[in-house]
Amino acid sequence: MHTENSLTEYDMIAKLSVGYRKLLSYLLTVLGFSSTFVFESCYGPIPNYDVDVSEDNLHFPAQGGAASVDIYSATDWEIVRIPDYVYVNPNSGSDMTKVTIKVEANTTAVERCDTLYIMAPDPACYIIVTQDAAVE
Repeated sequence: MHTENSLTEYDMIAKLSVGYRKLLSYLLTVLGFSSTFVFESCYGPIPNYDVDVSEDNLHFPAQGGAASVDIYSATDWEIVRIPDYVYVNPNSGSDMTKVTIKVEANTTAVERCDTLYIMAPDPACYIIVTQDAAVE
């Protein structure tokens, strides 16, 4: 869930150069997961969801495309925070599942970068999707 403050942070990230946006996005993701696990560890052992993904970084050209990843899991999982330009099939499952990720063409002059979270039930792992900007 986004608050007004987090939307402002995302707007600030969008104004940064591509390299800094990638680095900042990665750091925010790592810090978000770290703080989640630190707080959870105060209340007992961290659950082991045994979820992994074959590829956690996908890069697409501006014209779009598709890629497949394998999700390995010992529990049920669901992919959340899927942006409008990304199509994921299936977006939930269990055991070993091949997932297709399709990205629509990017017609803007801004590179896209989003993180898809694999929840099982808490964030277990993620896939970073980046897409080149359209050439002007």
